[in-house]
Amino acid sequence: QRIGCHKKMLLHQRIKNVVALGSSFAAGTGIEPIVNVAAMRSGNNYASLVARRLGTNLTDVTCGGATTDNILSVPQLSPISVSATPFPPQIEAVKSDTDLVLITIGGNDVGYSAHSMRQGYVCWLERSYWGIMRPLGWLVRALWKTKGTVSKEDEQRTTKKIVKIVQEARSRSNNNARVVLVDYLAVFSKESLRLAGKDLPFTRDEIIS
Repeated sequence: QRIGCHKKMLLHQRIKNVVALGSSFAAGTGIEPIVNVAAMRSGNNYASLVARRLGTNLTDVTCGGATTDNILSVPQLSPISVSATPFPPQIEAVKSDTDLVLITIGGNDVGYSAHSMRQGYVCWLERSYWGIMRPLGWLVRALWKTKGTVSKEDEQRTTKKIVKIVQEARSRSNNNARVVLVDYLAVFSKESLRLAGKDLPFTRDEIIS
């Protein structure tokens, strides 16, 4: 137990500057307080909690809707404000004195949230109390041809970009920073499998994938 405490103390002493990169799951979109409306960024996202726990400085450039390109090289427009100044590529926040980089990215590259919203919208139309809406739901489903699985090409392309992000973060910090990839939260639980195709507009395969 003493060894564990000692390791924590050393970790706290070494980590002084934290940088957070990522999309809405990293930004904590919808969690109060919202500290940057244009970026849909919360003051209680996981990076903020980690920084407060460690007592470190935090540079949080996470933004709802971000893709791997928005981290690496492409400025990002605000997902909700057309008048907001575009956000520069997030990777620019990593400096030579950065000790820890937290990254959650890739979901928007493969349509993680977009697919869920499409399926929910189509299901709402198909189950509408207004009969005229149901054929519209069937039509939209046929036009979108929604699939629950990510193509191998999208998966490989996104993986390569995430690897590049890690490499770039290491390079910009002069190989001093610890880079941590934080996974997306699970949207569905085991209980969801029982409801698949019934109360949920997703098949078992779509939920598992």
